[in-house]
Amino acid sequence: MSTVAEERTITNFHLQLSAPESPDKLRVRLVDDPITRRNIEPSDVEFPLKQTYDVKSLGRVLYECLFRGEIRQSFETCREEHCTGKDRVGLRLILDIQNSPDQEKDPLLSLPWELLHDDKDWLALDPTLSITRRLNIQRRDEQDQEKIRPPMRVLLTCAEPDDKPRFGGERFLNEVFEAIQPIEPLKVVKLPHATLEELESHIKQGFHIVHFLGHGAIIKNRAALLLEHDVSPTFDILLATSLVNWIKQATIRPRLMVLTACHSGNPSAFGFLGVATALLDAGVEAVVAMQAELYITTRTEHDMAMQMELEIDEARQFTQAFYQTLAKHLTVDEAMQAGRKALINEYPRRLDAGVIKLLDDSEEQSTKPTIQWRERPLTPLASAGLTKSKIPFPGWAVPILFLHGDGWLGQGAPESPIPWEKDQKEMIYVEVEEGSFYIDKYPVTCDEYWKFVQERGYSWQNPWRDKYEGEGVDVDALPATGITLDEALEYAQWAGKHIPTPAEWQQAALSGYPDKQAPFPWGHRFLGNLCNTQESGYLKPRPVKWSSAQRAYDEHGKMLSNSSLAGMCDIVGNVAEWTQTEDGQSVLCGGSFRDPSDHCTIQRLRLISQRDFKNRAVGFRCAASWSEFIEQQHHDTD
Repeated sequence: MSTVAEERTITNFHLQLSAPESPDKLRVRLVDDPITRRNIEPSDVEFPLKQTYDVKSLGRVLYECLFRGEIRQSFETCREEHCTGKDRVGLRLILDIQNSPDQEKDPLLSLPWELLHDDKDWLALDPTLSITRRLNIQRRDEQDQEKIRPPMRVLLTCAEPDDKPRFGGERFLNEVFEAIQPIEPLKVVKLPHATLEELESHIKQGFHIVHFLGHGAIIKNRAALLLEHDVSPTFDILLATSLVNWIKQATIRPRLMVLTACHSGNPSAFGFLGVATALLDAGVEAVVAMQAELYITTRTEHDMAMQMELEIDEARQFTQAFYQTLAKHLTVDEAMQAGRKALINEYPRRLDAGVIKLLDDSEEQSTKPTIQWRERPLTPLASAGLTKSKIPFPGWAVPILFLHGDGWLGQGAPESPIPWEKDQKEMIYVEVEEGSFYIDKYPVTCDEYWKFVQERGYSWQNPWRDKYEGEGVDVDALPATGITLDEALEYAQWAGKHIPTPAEWQQAALSGYPDKQAPFPWGHRFLGNLCNTQESGYLKPRPVKWSSAQRAYDEHGKMLSNSSLAGMCDIVGNVAEWTQTEDGQSVLCGGSFRDPSDHCTIQRLRLISQRDFKNRAVGFRCAASWSEFIEQQHHDTD
């Protein structure tokens, strides 16, 4: 598995965008060319949004405005070098919006840069390229970023005031919650029907991510989110400045805000005081916001219901892919591209958009679900007023990413090893593509199982107590054996864990090792001095920590042991271990001191048909899912 440092390596292609003192002009400057490591002189280009385009044509116009001459040559070279052959984001296109203090509005934020099209495809759909926006702000509250200690806390909230258009807010909230709640290592808290008092209280409790579903607005030139009133059907106003004050008082300040709200990505009349920009200004690392206003103009209730189902499905697909990627310790850039990919894979027809019309302020309606976005003239000298575009807009282009820093939120793998509260056993964290979990570092010992037996009032005796006289062996440190699978299951339930599945046991045994078909945790060649099998001639179990002290070295001087790279020990031999399939079948893994080496490999599984089977060569260890880990933490704080 790659390290966090490797996962965070993304090359920046940094463009500064500004509006010079000339109508309908855009100034583009490349900052610190990644190829030549020099600044390229800025170029002023005309910005021809005065005609009719289809979606691809608009994307090409935007592309031509940004990429000309040396800038284009450098970008194409960077893309070839950092994106070709990659399976994750290698290049970040930063659109650094420079505002003028004399401008009432800065339209550059409102333009749909996510539609950039290079005459081959949309840049936003390239999984190796990230489009982000950076704002010309001075961070007033800069703090050193600390690593997030799992779980990553997520507040998922919505507000749908009665006097605002209905969008099925609670239904959206529940669907999104069901999509992301199982993702490890997230801890998702749901807050429906958010009021000012409730949202303030929750945010101050501390969350790493806050995800808001609802309405946003510009009210008297001030950016705001619209919340529900606790007694009245009218909406309450949460100004961006108030939200920032709550965040500053939180026990955990959010690293990321996701705002699924109209206007959440648009600037207010006072420059960069929109909701998204105010949050970045206050120290939030990244904001995902909406650059467009979704509304339904279909004529029948049936059509509206169908459209709502589509939008709910899109929200579920995007958020699930987005949070799954963050949970893998990747950047927000990676998460955005995963979300876009989920939308394009699920709804490819969204790309077959119709004609974009740059309209005046008329109320022309479309029979298709549309997106509205507003564009101001590029300078105060331009004579055109507010324009409106009603576009069959592709869903993947609606979310936009405002970013400060390297895109990494500080999320990391949970601590490992950890002491489990109930039985005080060390557990190690295993992270694989199929999922993540904890597993006991060693099999359960006689002493640990005896404590469980005593507490429950059961009858069980250490079967090895009279077999080691005169050897100086601590028999309490031997693996507990002579136990049926049902008895092992009862211990696991008592401890707040579960018996691993055969797949979990095998994944843990080879975690960190590149060859997942290897028979031993050290490789393919059997090394008898590392483990206790029939070949050793000892013919009884050793203490569970014995094999951890055994060492061998390969021809390159690399140390080998009977442990996985993640830290699971005593894997091959000593005692076979109980596992249970998802459909309840009993399976033994690992082999024992009685078995020859070819019966002790990681790949060999032995199915046991008798439910009451027990043997002095069979023991067990436990595993814990993320939900079991969270439950244990909850009990620890009670």
